[in-house]
Amino acid sequence: MASKTELSEFVEFIGHDGSELNDNPKHPWGRQGFSEKEIAAYMIHHGMGLGVGFDVTGHEEKLPMMFTHVTLDGNAAIIDVMSEVWPGYMHSILWSGEQAFDPNPDSIDDRPLSDYQILSVYPIVWFDE
Repeated sequence: MASKTELSEFVEFIGHDGSELNDNPKHPWGRQGFSEKEIAAYMIHHGMGLGVGFDVTGHEEKLPMMFTHVTLDGNAAIIDVMSEVWPGYMHSILWSGEQAFDPNPDSIDDRPLSDYQILSVYPIVWFDE
């Protein structure tokens, strides 16, 4: 993980694994998932946070330049993408700096970022480095 910890540590810290049933229409899989507050609390606890995000909608032609200078230099980021399963919904993927991790269970591992419709990027920043 980008936090240099295991997923089991994250689940223990948060207190759930995100799989609980949830009838909120914003969660189309019917599962709770993880909130931004939970992710932020875990990140701060581990000496990191999210940098200021930037919306790339309408600037897709500049994506290669933006990623080369901001994210893809081996730096991790959380990236919001359009859902391929639920039209009109977005979800977040983790960019480790080298590989995308997509929570969509049908996603193919090691997909290039160019396969996604990217909406916004939030670089992960380490406080103690």
